[in-house]
Amino acid sequence: MFSRYNHLLLFPLLSALISCDNTPGVLFSGYAQGEFIYLSHEATEKIDAILVKKDESVRKGQALVRMESFNTENAVRIEEKNYRAEAASLKDLTSGERREELDVIRSQLTRARIAAELAKRQLPSIWIHATSPQPC
Repeated sequence: MFSRYNHLLLFPLLSALISCDNTPGVLFSGYAQGEFIYLSHEATEKIDAILVKKDESVRKGQALVRMESFNTENAVRIEEKNYRAEAASLKDLTSGERREELDVIRSQLTRARIAAELAKRQLPSIWIHATSPQPC
């Protein structure tokens, strides 16, 4: 009779041994839900390297990819050249020589206004001479 119910006695004994495990462990039932963020960039450069792995946590401000820098470096060089040209133009416009050039232009404008006023005053007398009959 003991051999017939042997397996019934073995089950509670094994259950007791398994439940006596003292190793710390945290078990949860259910599922975890993560947040996915889709990223985009306004530039059209190629990606040289991806700096994070799939399922890796990231911090705010952490670099995720390294972009190809040829177009960006080229754009920076062009803008620096444009800046230097504009700075030279500004220096030329604000230099002392520019004031002298403006004085010359102002005196030319004054002379042109005086000549226009003189021509305006002479116009009626010229008009009278042009319309009066001329002896042949």
